[in-house]
Amino acid sequence: GGHRLGGSPAATMGGSAPAMVSAYRVWPSKNRFYCCGRLMTGPAEDDGLRWGTWAFLVGPVALFLWVAGADLLEEVPALFIVLCSAFACTVFFLLLTSYTDPGVIPRSEHPIKGGGGIRRVKLDDGRIVTEMFCTTCSIYRPPGASHCKECDNCVQDWDHHCPFVGNCIGRRNYGFFTAFLTSVSVTAATMVACCAVVTSGEQWAKGYSPPRVAVMAVSAILVFTVFITLLLGCFTCFHMTLICSNATTKEWCKAKEKNALRGNKLHRVLCACFEPSQIDLYQKVPNPEARSAAGYSELL
Repeated sequence: GGHRLGGSPAATMGGSAPAMVSAYRVWPSKNRFYCCGRLMTGPAEDDGLRWGTWAFLVGPVALFLWVAGADLLEEVPALFIVLCSAFACTVFFLLLTSYTDPGVIPRSEHPIKGGGGIRRVKLDDGRIVTEMFCTTCSIYRPPGASHCKECDNCVQDWDHHCPFVGNCIGRRNYGFFTAFLTSVSVTAATMVACCAVVTSGEQWAKGYSPPRVAVMAVSAILVFTVFITLLLGCFTCFHMTLICSNATTKEWCKAKEKNALRGNKLHRVLCACFEPSQIDLYQKVPNPEARSAAGYSELL
């Protein structure tokens, strides 16, 4: 099951040491964790749209394969393989996007004296960058980072919070997110081609008429996938434009200066996803029911 702030309480007696728990069980945010902290996702408020996304992805493909999959396999086997492969990639990258740490920046329990506003920091190469102070996390955020109010975390290279995948989109899952958009667009476009092939194929045009429900199902799938192809195609092209300009959605919407420390475009999409997480979710920390402020701060 998922775990949020407020793990199992532990009583303390006298001078005994406080009970120790894994960091993910008491992580101070709205995120939820599964598989002993190996999987990290967004708040429960996203579950409705998240499951709606799965229904819209799986439903049309499953219905098409049920009513016309055999015809497609006989008419154009290669197209059947492309459809199944694209759909498998869609599911794979959706899971990675939804359950990967997006690049959460550890927060501090100790307020910084005089902290607030902005500060300018000179790097070793002589460049000067601006860091914004986050009053929730008590840290100065590096360039490109933002605090996500839905997840209640500061996230490196924060792009946006996507309730349809149930997670923030940031430095460590943006590549997965763009791969998901690309694969789902390919799946939708392939579905359009599959519907066209099936309805014009020899099997469909045999002497007997296909069941009325099959005709209605394929027609409905065709209309739906044409709409989805156009919609997701535009959204995918938008993010490809952001990749080419090395900007995030927030920077584009607010016409903000791009993060000069982000690195090259290919690294952002292909390599940043595999960078180590900045947070240690497996570390044993004092249970917050009986911790001292100093002891808990070691978690962060």
